[in-house]
Amino acid sequence: MVECSRLYVSKIWDKLPYLQSDIDNIIKFINETPKPPNQLFQISSMDVIRTIMIVIGFILFLIFVLLLLLCVYKRRCTSEIADRQLQTNVQVSLSAQNNELEDLMRLYYSKINEKTRGN
Repeated sequence: MVECSRLYVSKIWDKLPYLQSDIDNIIKFINETPKPPNQLFQISSMDVIRTIMIVIGFILFLIFVLLLLLCVYKRRCTSEIADRQLQTNVQVSLSAQNNELEDLMRLYYSKINEKTRGN
């Protein structure tokens, strides 16, 4: 018979005489099996690096989209300004051409008047 006080105090028991070898093997297996970690979800350094890379990639993508929108906006604004300048230049050149045409007409009529007076 086995002393109960010895079983209670001792953490490692000798082979109990009344246990079969199968049960003894099961107990050894359970004792030798490593205990699971306290944390169920362990975060590895690769997970942290992967998360940081995803965040950096997302931020770079947003910056790229914002720069693209800025370029489109700038191009639209400059094309509107260029259109306005073109309209102004056309109006100025038309008015300049009108002035030149008026000057030519005056010169032409003055020459005609000189010829008619001279005859």
